[in-house]
Amino acid sequence: MAGDARSSILSRIRAGLGRDGGVSPRSVHDILEKRLSSPPIGIQPAMPEKDLARRFVRMLEAVSGAVVRVPDLESAPSVIVQHLDEYELPYELVAAREPIIEDIPWSKVAPKEITLHHRAAMRADRVSLTGAFSAIAETGTLVLVSGERTPTTLNFLPEDHIVILTEDRIVPYMEDVWKKIRATFTSPPRAINFITGPSRTADIEQTMRIGAHGPRRLTVILVAHWTRSSQRGLAGIADAPSVTHPGSDVRIGTRKISRRKSIRKANSPCKKVSESNKRRSGP
Repeated sequence: MAGDARSSILSRIRAGLGRDGGVSPRSVHDILEKRLSSPPIGIQPAMPEKDLARRFVRMLEAVSGAVVRVPDLESAPSVIVQHLDEYELPYELVAAREPIIEDIPWSKVAPKEITLHHRAAMRADRVSLTGAFSAIAETGTLVLVSGERTPTTLNFLPEDHIVILTEDRIVPYMEDVWKKIRATFTSPPRAINFITGPSRTADIEQTMRIGAHGPRRLTVILVAHWTRSSQRGLAGIADAPSVTHPGSDVRIGTRKISRRKSIRKANSPCKKVSESNKRRSGP
């Protein structure tokens, strides 16, 4: 009796899928491949704005995200330092090792000293700096993918998350992001994070709490134009030797950035900032 019921259910499923006449495994494979390569697009809401960047900014600011629009990457260092000063944060960031991060001309912020740790974020880290794989204009959402150079912890552990995004990475809808992912990766990243504004929750007595499960502040530096530098090393930047952080496979290194003097650390990375900054940032 149970077997008959099972056969009846499966028969109806096959009929609903149009396979009641019998379909070979190869045909099923071809059908699935076709659907995955050209997935159907559902109904999408109208987007009256033609300027995707303007729409993205409006939607992100509506959910308490901050956006600073700059003409080029040379303007990014001063924006970052201004953010650190405004919230009395240390001149020390944990950062992704992405081309757009490596191309930041830190010499523009002299005589400030900035320390970058290229590794996964840890509990004590207060500020992270990353790029973004893409962004969605419809909802003001950032899309970040995980990888050896882009640890997911950078997106969630520090209380301040600064993202460098170029305008050409903004797409209209979420469906466009999946197209971009399929075109970019032979196999999908282990984690794909869709982030819309700072972390928040109203689970407790319907009272909004910012920073409950992630960054308290999300700041996007929206760059109008950027062409990747052909040179890996930039003026005012000295690369320290990379080491492996205990308990992970992420390669990390420290960069000490200063127009006055480039400092190369001989040992493993450690927290090191100027004496004045130590006093300002506290223990």
